[in-house]
Amino acid sequence: MARNLERELDELKREMLEIKRLLPKSPAAWASEAKSAVGAVQIPAVEPEDADGIGKLRQLVENRAVQTLLQCIGNPDRLQILLTLLQRPRSVAELVEACGCNTTGQVYHHLKPLIAAGLAAQDKHTGKGSYCVPAQRRQGILTLLGGVQALMGAEIPAERAEIHSGAVMVDERYIISPAQEKKVLDTFFVSVNPPVLKALPPKEKKKLAILTVIAAQFEKDRRYREKEVNQILEVVYEDYVTIRRCLIEYGFLSRTADCAEYWVTPEE
Repeated sequence: MARNLERELDELKREMLEIKRLLPKSPAAWASEAKSAVGAVQIPAVEPEDADGIGKLRQLVENRAVQTLLQCIGNPDRLQILLTLLQRPRSVAELVEACGCNTTGQVYHHLKPLIAAGLAAQDKHTGKGSYCVPAQRRQGILTLLGGVQALMGAEIPAERAEIHSGAVMVDERYIISPAQEKKVLDTFFVSVNPPVLKALPPKEKKKLAILTVIAAQFEKDRRYREKEVNQILEVVYEDYVTIRRCLIEYGFLSRTADCAEYWVTPEE
């Protein structure tokens, strides 16, 4: 299967932005912390002309545990899971939702090498089936990812976060670059004006971009009967019931308890 380099680049940019959010330090600060531990492996600080130090680094890279660790963070799906677990412990079901995975099996597939590398473990506080980044690994992981950020430099295009007033949970899902947004709309819409949807993607960020376009079809300060909402949405997508439910769940629309009336969630 041919690689989609543009998609991979977009994913890398998103991941670097998430790293920057988690690690608000300057490249110089990270350089001064290069001696921090990554797991049980100490990374020596060396100068380029230090032959002995370079030799030690070569031995480090040849270490099987280090190779496993680098393979983990080099995989975009595993890196996404790792970044998600750095925020807080999650169950497998939560990881499916937060990381846009298709099945729990896919999450387990990526968790296995993360656990083998010591980057993830079952969370003792929340019970079986919930995973976290071990406390003793957090600083090492952050230092390593911060070093990657410093290596990449500051040439990552700025991304934006346009959050609708009724958003029920504000997080990194709302951060999207214009290029990413255009790609999502081009991929999932037959037409944007008027909106005609091909499919609703499982990933939260893509779904939010699509729902933002669809929600714009409703007038502010107007009450809609459910039949009117359905008439608008069935032109957009055949499974208009799912779209209607998503608009409610994500806070784009509000409705009465008996579902008789709907309206655009007002500005606070």
